[in-house]
Amino acid sequence: MVDRADLEKITDKLAQAEAILAYSGGAVRRMVGVRTLLRALQSDDMPTTAARGLWIQIAQAMLRLTDDRITVDEIRDLRRQIGELRKAIRDHLAHITG
Repeated sequence: MVDRADLEKITDKLAQAEAILAYSGGAVRRMVGVRTLLRALQSDDMPTTAARGLWIQIAQAMLRLTDDRITVDEIRDLRRQIGELRKAIRDHLAHITG
């Protein structure tokens, strides 16, 4: 199981990924940044089954979004998914002692 400090680092990375995706323009550059930032994360790093499911959806979306066909809507959806995962991890952290 991933410890509290690691989960907090993950939420920080997810917040950074959300911020990168919030910028306008440069969709390819933003996706490269997010992929680079999040590539070390694995489903085993997630604290709950629900968080693992969200992570898998995000990883699949990042693989599916080819650099030459990324739309604004897809970036918005990915940002929303990342926000949901960050919230799920923060909710988990709020319910554990540490």
